[in-house]
Order: sequence, then structure tokens, then C-alpha cells
Amino acid sequence: MNHKTHVCTFLPGRSLAGIIILFVLAAGLYTSIWSGVPLETNDADRYLLAAEDLADGSIDRLQERALGLPLLIYTAYGLLGGGDRTFFFLQLIMYFLTILMLSRLLFMICPLPIAPVLFGGILLLPPFAENAGYLLPENMGQLWVVAAIFCLVYWLLKGKLAFAVLAGIATSFAALTRPAFQALPLAIVVAVVLLWTYFRPRLDGRIVFAGSLAFCLVFSSIIGAVSLMNYSKFGYFGLTHLLGYNLSTKTAPYLEKIPDSQAGIREYLMTARDRELVERGSSHTGRQFIWSLGTGEIERELELSQADAARYMFNLNSSLIRAAPMEYANQVAEAMARYWFPGSKELANMGSKRFQLLWSVLHLVVFGAFFLQLFSLFGLFTSSILRRIVERRSIFSPVTDRLKIAASIYLLSIGVIFYTFVLTCLVDVGSPRQRSGDGLILLAVVAGGWLWYQSLNIRPKATIPGSIETC
Repeated sequence: MNHKTHVCTFLPGRSLAGIIILFVLAAGLYTSIWSGVPLETNDADRYLLAAEDLADGSIDRLQERALGLPLLIYTAYGLLGGGDRTFFFLQLIMYFLTILMLSRLLFMICPLPIAPVLFGGILLLPPFAENAGYLLPENMGQLWVVAAIFCLVYWLLKGKLAFAVLAGIATSFAALTRPAFQALPLAIVVAVVLLWTYFRPRLDGRIVFAGSLAFCLVFSSIIGAVSLMNYSKFGYFGLTHLLGYNLSTKTAPYLEKIPDSQAGIREYLMTARDRELVERGSSHTGRQFIWSLGTGEIERELELSQADAARYMFNLNSSLIRAAPMEYANQVAEAMARYWFPGSKELANMGSKRFQLLWSVLHLVVFGAFFLQLFSLFGLFTSSILRRIVERRSIFSPVTDRLKIAASIYLLSIGVIFYTFVLTCLVDVGSPRQRSGDGLILLAVVAGGWLWYQSLNIRPKATIPGSIETC
């Protein structure tokens, strides 16, 4: 019998029911064992201040944090009149939506009813789910990034412009949640162009061009509108004015290179850095000294407005990086190593070293598989390109719909993953939590494994005979 998997069928009833049951059980468990959620971190006060500013329906001060998480805080505590539990439940709902979209993408590759349930069960384990328990933007940021990839995959399959528009909206919301995603459309467009180049003529060039243009226009319109609002009200064009301050995490070890013409601010910053080195409870690296001061203190020291102080710090740190490029490169390299470390925190570890060890082993398995596939697929792709030049044919034969789906999911996922990795390490400390959840990495492991297996011209066992119809 010839079974067909329709793209318009989201998930089989049994799979959806299984994911819902697992989510309800996990949500109940985490609600009972995670006390005091959402936990607040060092950044929480800035998000709470932004939420308070939104309470009257307008923005009265240039906020350090983008609007995404403050809007959620205001919704939970203000509009819904709830408290910590309301915020936590909203976070859990967002994570559930993330799991549903990721599971659907996985089902496109592996159309077995049990596959999304197993995948969803892994994503509900504490190290993957714990971001929902913190007053941080990573959980929301992951939702919008996954939504963007979800819409882009459907656009590439069905060719409907509406999906590209929705992807542009989702990506703009991701940037409004985490400003690090402001340049994400560049990585996405590069991935789409690579897919079009590799799968021509299976991808219509006119559809690719029109969709990419619509995607970028929608994103630019939303982000541009918010940036213009900040410029008109506060004199700063952008979502947040923290870039110059973030760069201080890269220049902390060589503040001595600030020229004598700026001796006053040099001594002020060096004193703060040195104090951070020996302060009890700090990282003892001085890397985060800028946040022990806070932007308000620096504005008062410089006697400048928020916008002018932000521009001053950006120019100061940019000149330091130009003066010491190798020292900056060393800081970036340290951040790159730190970025891939296990990211399980207090909620996932639950005060147990055994749990921490278990999650660290799981992390090493997942990330080891991810990088192993990445390197092997890069070699296969490179040889494929060389063979295309010589023989004018693809290494994958035939180019099926499922191959196009797997390649689209994989390339878009690693595009987002490595964009986030590179940008975070270039301008910030490279904390593991800045990966915004590891759901995309787990999906890339599945998609990459399928591509690698298919490249050997072996029919995957998980493939049900038939074709995928883009209804």
C-alpha cells in the first residue's frame, strides 16, 4: 500500500496526544519540584524596570532591554493580574508551542508516529526545559526563532508568499526579544540561496527571490519602526543601546591601552575592573565589571545622556579593539570555547551533582553527534560541489521531496545556530545560556543524520514508501 504524508497534516492524532500527555506530566512535575519559579538572575531587574515603564502604555525611557520579555512580564503580572505562577505557565505554554513546531519538522523527515513523541520527550527533560523557569528572554527567543524556521520550511515547500511574510514577523519578534537576532535575516538569506543553488531547478528562482524580498521587507519594517521610535523619542536609533557596553566584556583585560587623552574614564573603568577581580562572589575575571557599575553610573561619570553615553562607549571599545586586535581575538576564542559547554543550571541540576553529571553526559552525546555530522556533511557537500562541476549531477540521487525538506531544515537550523554562536562570541561573554535553548541543535542532529544516511544511497528505515505532497 502506498502511504503518503501530507504537509498539511500537522501530526498524527496519536503523536499529538502523546506529546500533550508528556507535556502535562512534565509541567505538573516541574510546577511541584521547581520552587520559587521564575527565578531571577542578575539581568532580571532591567527587564522588570522595562515592564514597569510599559505599564502606562508608552515608553518613557530608553530601555536597556528589548521589549519582548518586558511585554510578557506586563501581560502576566499586569493584564492578567497574576503573579509568578502565571508568568511561569505562560513560559511553559511557549515552550510547548516550540516543541510542537520542532516535532512537526522532525515528522517531515521521519514520518513515524512514535518519532515526534520520543523527540518531544527528550525536549521535556530538565536541561532542555529549564529556561522556562527563569526570568530571562531565552525561552521566548527560542520560540520565535523556531517559528521563523518552521514558516521558512513551509515557504520553500509550498512556495506561498504568506509563509515568508510570517517568517519575517517571527524573526522580527525574535530580535525584539533578543537584539542579537537583528542581523539574523542575513544568515537566513544565505542559507536560502545555498539551498536554491544546490537544488535547482527543484526550487523556483522567482519564488526564492520574491519570498526572500518579502521576508526582509517585513523584518526591516518592524525593526525599523521600533528603532525609529527610539530615535525620535530618545535620540538613539536601535532596539537597545547596550552594544558599546557589551563590548566592554571583550576589552576588560586591556583597558590600560585607553589613551592618555581619556585618562579620566580609563582610571574609572580600571578601578571598577580591578574591584571586580577580587570581590567575593564574582567570577574573578573582571570580564563583567561593566555591569557592576551599570549604565546609569557611567552616564553620570561621563555627564552624558543615555544615547550619547552609549555612543561614547561604543567608540571607546571599538578603538580599543582596533588598537589590540590579537587581545580581542583571544577574548573571542575564550568565549567560543565557553559557549559550547553544558548549560544546565540550578533548576535542571536540582542541587544534585549526579543530575549535573547526567545532563553533562547527555550534552556531550548530543553535541558530539552534532559536530560529527557537521564535519562529515561538510566534506560530503564539498565533494558534491566538485562532482557537480565535473559531472553536473548531485551526490544525492534522486533529489526527493524528503531530501529537500531535510536539507532545508538542516541548513536553516545550522545557519541560525552558528549565526547566534558567532555574534554572541564577538560582542559578549559567550555564556551557554545565550544559545537560547538547544532544541534546534537536537533537530539538526536528526536532520543531519538523515542526510548523512541518505548520502550513502541507503534507503532510511524510517522512510515510509511514497512521497510527500505539498497540498
